[in-house]
Amino acid sequence: MLIPLFSVAREVQSLRKELESAVAQVFDTAHFISGAEVEKFEDEFAKYCGTKFCVGIANGTDSLRAALFALGVKPGDEVLVPAFTFTATAEAVALSGARPVFVEINSDRDYNIFTDALNDAVTSRTVALIVVHLYGIPAEMDELRSFCKRHHLALIEDAAQAHGALYKNKKVGSLGDIGCFSFYPTKNLGACGDAGALTTDNEEVVRKVRLFINHGRKTHNEHTVVGTNARLDTIQASILQTKLKYLDEWNEKRRANWKRLKDGLSGIKSLRIRTPSSNVSPSWHIFIGETEKRDALLSHLKSNGVDSGVHYPFSLVELEAYKYLEARKEDFPEAVSAASKVISLPVHPFLKDSELEKIIAAVRGFFL
Repeated sequence: MLIPLFSVAREVQSLRKELESAVAQVFDTAHFISGAEVEKFEDEFAKYCGTKFCVGIANGTDSLRAALFALGVKPGDEVLVPAFTFTATAEAVALSGARPVFVEINSDRDYNIFTDALNDAVTSRTVALIVVHLYGIPAEMDELRSFCKRHHLALIEDAAQAHGALYKNKKVGSLGDIGCFSFYPTKNLGACGDAGALTTDNEEVVRKVRLFINHGRKTHNEHTVVGTNARLDTIQASILQTKLKYLDEWNEKRRANWKRLKDGLSGIKSLRIRTPSSNVSPSWHIFIGETEKRDALLSHLKSNGVDSGVHYPFSLVELEAYKYLEARKEDFPEAVSAASKVISLPVHPFLKDSELEKIIAAVRGFFL
C-alpha cells in the first residue's frame, strides 16, 4: 500500500466519532441550508483568521467569484494573477467577464508572484490583484500591499492552500482586502465535500457577497442583483467546525514533517528545495521539490510505495483555456520551468516516523 500524498482517509478515521456526532446534530435539527452551524463556523473562522467577518461559501472558486463581484469587477477590467497556480484563480476572473493578466513568479524563495514583475503588468484597466499563497507559503504581503496602494487596486488573497499560514505572525486571509479559502477534502482544513469561505473586515463586501451567493436575494422573494447559488451547507459547516480546533496542531506537525524531509533530502544536487523567507511560517499543504528527472522519480516512488504528484504540470500560460489571452510562454520562463520540474511529496500530519524515513530513503535511493 502506498504512503498517501494526502491524509483524508486517516484524518476522517481519527475523528470519525466526532464527525458523526456533528452530522447527527444537523440531522436532528433538519436545517440543512443556512443552519445555525453555518453562522457558528463563520464566527469561529473569522476569529481564527483575525478578521471581523467570514462568509461560508460553497467552494473556493465561488469564493473568488463572490469577491470579484463584491468589488464590482466587470467586463473590460483587468485582474493580475500569478502565471503558476491552479486554474481556479484565473477562471474566476474570466467568469466575471474581466481579463486575467498573468504575472511571473519568483525564481528563488517560493513559487509566489514576483513583485518586480507587477509594474510591467499593470495598466489603466487594472482593478485588482489576486495573490496566491501557493503550497501554503505566504507571499510577501508588505510589498504587494504597497503596490496595490500605489495603483489603487483591490488585493485579494487566494488562501486555498494556506489555512493557518502566517506572514509576520498574522494569519493569511487577514492581510488583504478579502481572503478566499477552499475546504476541498485534501486541504489542511478540509470538508467532506466541497466548501469554501471568504474573510474580510469590510461590512459592505459581506453584504454584497451574501447577496451574490444566495441568488441576489434581499428578502425571500426580492432579488436585487443577478447572483448564483453558492451557499455553504450546514453539514459541511458542522464538519469544518469540528476540524478547526485541530488545525494549528496539524499545521505544526506539517512544519515538523517538512523540516525532517528537507533535512533528510539535503545534499542531493539534482533535487532543489526552496527555502521561504524568514517573514513567513508556511502551513505546508504539500512538500515541493524540483528536478529535471521528475517523471522518472514519480515512477520510482510509486514502485517503492510512496504516493507523489505534480502541482501543477502546466503554467496557466500553457493551458488551452487561456489561449485567447495570447500570453507567450517566453515571457514567463520561471512559471514554465516550475511546471516542468515540481514534484509533490507527502507532508501531512498523519505520517508515521517510519513513513517519513521511507520517503527519504526512496528519494535518496533514486538520486544517489
